[in-house]
Parts: sequence; structure tokens; C-alpha cells
Amino acid sequence: LASRALALRRSAGAFDAIRGHLTTGEDHGYEEMVSSLSYLAARGTDEERKALATILKPHFTQTNRMLESLFLSTVAADLRELRPDIERIATGSAEDVEGDKINRSGGRVTPVAERYHLARKILAVWDEPDAFTRAKLIVAFAFALEPWQLEGAPERADRVRSNLEDTLSRMSGPQRAELRVFVADAAKTRTETVGSDPSPASRLRELVRSAVGAEP
Repeated sequence: LASRALALRRSAGAFDAIRGHLTTGEDHGYEEMVSSLSYLAARGTDEERKALATILKPHFTQTNRMLESLFLSTVAADLRELRPDIERIATGSAEDVEGDKINRSGGRVTPVAERYHLARKILAVWDEPDAFTRAKLIVAFAFALEPWQLEGAPERADRVRSNLEDTLSRMSGPQRAELRVFVADAAKTRTETVGSDPSPASRLRELVRSAVGAEP
């Protein structure tokens, strides 16, 4: 957790210090360090964003890291320049078989030859031109996130919130009213399925409901 503590302090040189640990080939906590870099890049300079994109890009071709975490770090820092890399390994539909690198880390570096649902969901949000449809995709994406995907990574919830707020600003009053119903129904379904708890995932769902003005 050292990299996260350093990132949260946002002290001068934090990005370079964490990046330095990555380049030493240190194995332990790699995904956490990349997540910490995404926290800093989302709030930092264009140079830091570009540096993080350079770190992430090769992993979408060959890796021994957990792609789930790397995908979410890409979203958190809004690295849309990596869209072609993500598109290449995105599933075509929910029925497609997903690769096992999504939640596996360690071992030899091997080619990323399979496809992944999370990549498809990221592209759906990025590419949707209609504000109302995009808002629903953002809500669905947020409500599908699990506690372990958000724990200790506030930049991920922050990106959901900023994407949703930007999209809401381009929606009409009637569309916002319809979205509130959609969010309330989605929240009810999620609670009935997995229950309610004080986890980061539950807090994110509350944040989404608050942003759209849905009833608790």
C-alpha cells in the first residue's frame, strides 16, 4: 500500500517515484502501483497521462498482469488514446467466451490472444454518441463494479462520477427524469441480488443515485 499512500499525498515527484519501482521489474503490487499512477495521472499533467499510456499499452499485447485492474486504470485516467489496443481484445457480445487473463497475474509474459467483456463495456461507454444512452451505459458499468475493483482506488469512482456529470449536462429534463427511474430500478435489482453494505461499490451506487436525483 506504500504507492497508494504516496499517491494520495500528491507530493512532488510521486509519479516518477512510483514509476521508478515499475521499471525495476519489481513484481509485488504491480497492479496497485499502476492504479496509483492512474490516480495521479487523472489529476496531473498531460506528460503523466502519456507516460501512463506508455506503461499500459504493451500489456494489451502481451502480459502476465491482471487485465481487469489495467483496464480500470485505463478508464480512470481516461486514456482514450489506447482505444485501438482495447478494441482489439474486446469481446463482440456477452455470449463470447472471455480469456483467463482478466483476473490472473504472475507467471510468464504471454500474448494476449483472447477477448474480454470489460474491454467491450469500456468501448460502449466511450463510443456512444447519444447522451441518454451513454448515461444508462455509465450507470450499468458503475453498478456492475464489485467492492474489490474499487477498494483503495478512488480514481475509479471519480471517473464514473465525472463521466456521468458531463453526460447529464447534455440531457434534457425528460431524459433526466427517465434516467432517474432507470437508476432506481437498477439499484433495487442490485440490492436484491447482492444486498447492501458499506463497501466502495455500494457508496458508488449511492453517488450515482445522488447525481441523477434518484430516490434512495
